[in-house]
Amino acid sequence: MSKQNMSLIRKKEEEDCITIEFSELEVDGSFRCPKCRTMISPDDFSNNRYAIIDYDEDFDQGIKEVVLVCFGCGSKIKLVNKEVK
Repeated sequence: MSKQNMSLIRKKEEEDCITIEFSELEVDGSFRCPKCRTMISPDDFSNNRYAIIDYDEDFDQGIKEVVLVCFGCGSKIKLVNKEVK
């Protein structure tokens, strides 16, 4: 990952984020960034479009939330699974 992307991640950790519920994602888990429309997909391992910066998991029920930063525009996005308490 480039130094520029790493500094963007650190900056975005301090800012507010856009919240998206898991139920709003495509069947394959992909979605478009609400701000710049960059396609974000869990199948993209290039580290060129986004980076996961935090997550919360319940080992019995699954992932509660995932926080990532979009490299297209720098938005911080929180994916929330309302089904996991």
